[in-house]
Amino acid sequence: TDLDGYLTTWGTSGVTVIVAPGLDDSNFSSTLQYFADDFFATTDCSYLTSESYDNGDPDFPVYGVYDVYEDCGGAGTWFVVGAFYDQYYNAMIVVAAAAVEDADLEVIDRAINTVYLP
Repeated sequence: TDLDGYLTTWGTSGVTVIVAPGLDDSNFSSTLQYFADDFFATTDCSYLTSESYDNGDPDFPVYGVYDVYEDCGGAGTWFVVGAFYDQYYNAMIVVAAAAVEDADLEVIDRAINTVYLP
């Protein structure tokens, strides 16, 4: 992926993953808003939905919420931003991703479903 294109246009797919130890689920709303604003999704895209997430793993539970935006930049690009809490490691995980093609949505799903801190 072209990093500059991912960060400055809606024409390049990409995924950003950030881990913030010590932040918990009380920070979900402000974190989603911050990253949606930072990537200009709130101004360049149409908000579609918000979904809950739970990995269902009782030993290493991760849960959270993600927002989905569509038609970013008028280019048909999807933007997904999620805030997840890893209870075992007491850390928030943020995933922000842009999908230009349908196949990119599969990559985003895989990134969200494989969030794991060793």
